[in-house]
Amino acid sequence: MWTTPFEGHDLKWGLDFEISSYCNAKCPVCPRHYLGSTKLHPKLQQDNISYEQFVEWFPYDILNKVGQYSFCGNFGDPAMNPDFIKILEYIRGNSTGHFAPIVMRTNGGPRDTQFWFDVGRLVTLTVFSVDGLQDTNHLYRRNVRWDKLVANMRECARGAKEYGRSTQWEYLVFKHNQHQTLPARELAAKFGIDTIVFKRPNGMDDMFNKKHGPFWVRDKDGNAEYSLQLADMHRWKDWEVDLGYGVPSPLSFTEEDAEGTYGSEIDYQTPAFLEAEKYDIKCKMVKPDRFTGGTLSDLYISAQGMILPCCYMGAEVKRKYNESIYNQQAQILPYEELKLQNNSFYRIMEILDRQVASKWNTTHECGRSIQCSMVCGIRNGLDKDIQAYKKLKSAKVI
Repeated sequence: MWTTPFEGHDLKWGLDFEISSYCNAKCPVCPRHYLGSTKLHPKLQQDNISYEQFVEWFPYDILNKVGQYSFCGNFGDPAMNPDFIKILEYIRGNSTGHFAPIVMRTNGGPRDTQFWFDVGRLVTLTVFSVDGLQDTNHLYRRNVRWDKLVANMRECARGAKEYGRSTQWEYLVFKHNQHQTLPARELAAKFGIDTIVFKRPNGMDDMFNKKHGPFWVRDKDGNAEYSLQLADMHRWKDWEVDLGYGVPSPLSFTEEDAEGTYGSEIDYQTPAFLEAEKYDIKCKMVKPDRFTGGTLSDLYISAQGMILPCCYMGAEVKRKYNESIYNQQAQILPYEELKLQNNSFYRIMEILDRQVASKWNTTHECGRSIQCSMVCGIRNGLDKDIQAYKKLKSAKVI
């Protein structure tokens, strides 16, 4: 699967770069923070991919097989990388002869307006993750200054328009900001942003117990401050809803809590795992390229130069969302062999084909990735809501 672009087929890679694992914001659901607090996860390693590393790891023969570049990440904001503009210029200067669009996602808070004008001129589509207005955005995008964000969005939009690029506002709809979608549309037009998209947030679904719950936002000491709730339209009718009345007790943070026990026994008999194993895996990372009409196979590249099949696996390297998933992934993926410092790009693609794609028709105990089953099994619980959301959107209800 992942070696296919080397064989001359139409399939190209979509490269999703964690170009920096630093971030200015303190979003509570982000895996860089521990259990909704402002405390950094004890396993988080903060790095930037330097310009020199990028040029060494991604020479022209690799760039020529890339269908799309994405700068997003699990742990950081791409704008935090001090070499980001130089890296963008390298991609632009070495992408002659084929169209390789660049997409960037950001909270919009770091850097100055000159940086954002340059982003606007170099990035095909710049997506600003802004979840509400001045009085609500900070409830999720903690530590992002509204006045600075607005100035950066305006300047990026100006650069994009001058150079024929595009900008987008991506808005996570929570209960606390669901009433602001119409004024947000008006504000996006005022800022010069081309489009606005409303999305369902993750982090409040317990797929193991079919339950929606609040996500408690905590301070650095683990004390609960307030909770995030799903918007009314995003709750599933057959799931229990826990509104979270009553403030939970403070959490104590220990590194032992966050460490995985690699090699320990994995509970393959978990009901959700058994259910997911019944269905074929249809990798969501293999998808049509909306820019060129071709087909992309997305890969995630961490700030440490590790290549993984997707960002879902990338997040699980550092956090223990579910111990069995966390431990199994560490057993089936030879992390050190997947780093560009230790192996060639082609060799890493061979390892991913052998360790991941070739096991999709087996069982979890035989090496089929639990993470793949839970995220990309055809019968994924999240798919139901995505389809319902698209119907509402097409009907202009939202």
